[in-house]
Amino acid sequence: MGTKLVIFDMDGVLIDSFKAWLEAHKAGFSCFGIDVTENEFRKKYWGIPFPVVMSKFTDNKDKIREASRKVREAFMENTGKVEVFIGAAETVDKLRSMGIKTGIFSNTPKDIVTKILEEKGIMYDYISTPPDIRNKPDPEGIDRICEESGIPKDETIYVGDTDTDEEVGRNAGVRTLIVGRDIGKVGDVPEKI
Repeated sequence: MGTKLVIFDMDGVLIDSFKAWLEAHKAGFSCFGIDVTENEFRKKYWGIPFPVVMSKFTDNKDKIREASRKVREAFMENTGKVEVFIGAAETVDKLRSMGIKTGIFSNTPKDIVTKILEEKGIMYDYISTPPDIRNKPDPEGIDRICEESGIPKDETIYVGDTDTDEEVGRNAGVRTLIVGRDIGKVGDVPEKI
């Protein structure tokens, strides 16, 4: 047996996109007259899709769509603030050179994920993101990558950084490593295989 597939969350695992998402969410919150601090964003909203966050404030779908568009535009304007974590690209390359397939499962929309990974030179074999799948903690993204790759879940590791990632790994029935708890940094993944 052994590990044949490693699926990574993107934000907070491979890349530091916090500042870009903070600026983007501030633009979206401004549509509702809400000012959000960096600390509040980190504790309450980080890693949660913007429409889900906004649905807690309003049920006006048009207003949520308008604000979500602003978030997307602001994020795309701030991709220069996105940084690859030291050793992340090298770790993915190392796994691939070992014959291990790699995947990305993120709540970030596919066009944004592919743009960032392409710009930052991070390679992958499979990708699963909205709108093609349901958001985490639904395990559909992991299920789909395992199905597409033909690799069973008992030969798969999911790497994340949040409680939601831990939950999605559990829901999918795959071994899960959480950065900051199970491993210090993404570069530690090969040692856990």
